[in-house]
Amino acid sequence: MKKLKLFFAAVLFLSFIGCNNSNDIEPRSIEGTYIGSLKSDNLSKSLSKQQANEFIGEIVIKGNQLEFHCFGEDIDATMMLEYFADNDNFMVCLTGNDYANLYGHEHGEGMMPAGGMNNLNSGSTDWTRHLNSSHDPNEHHFNSGFDMNKRTFNCTFQWMGDTYTFVGTKK
Repeated sequence: MKKLKLFFAAVLFLSFIGCNNSNDIEPRSIEGTYIGSLKSDNLSKSLSKQQANEFIGEIVIKGNQLEFHCFGEDIDATMMLEYFADNDNFMVCLTGNDYANLYGHEHGEGMMPAGGMNNLNSGSTDWTRHLNSSHDPNEHHFNSGFDMNKRTFNCTFQWMGDTYTFVGTKK
């Protein structure tokens, strides 16, 4: 009987530890100002140039999306992004017209019947479930997002006909 009580006490203790996951990352922790650089790829001319000046990326969560405001010399762009937990990080994806302009369809439209990108299973992260439900396996996804350990954010987007990648570190 003493062993049975000890067993139940151990199970209860382990259950408590398992439910008290202090490693869960709060989405609000991604909000803030990121200082970084902007790379511009002019795909029509196959050229790439690095903008030497400093660029600012401001992140504000608005409901289940976030607003990304990128500005610096000769650029001032604001867009809404969806964000998805991916293990200890967050990944982002364009929304609305920005998504449709980049991929040529709305989220989930034109998907293959078997599912989306990499045919990922339902037990995966929010990010992989998003890829599976909203992206065709043949689409190139830029995998923009937040590296919570390094406190960095990168985001690829289109503005004024060119493709840009912002890379910044949280201030």
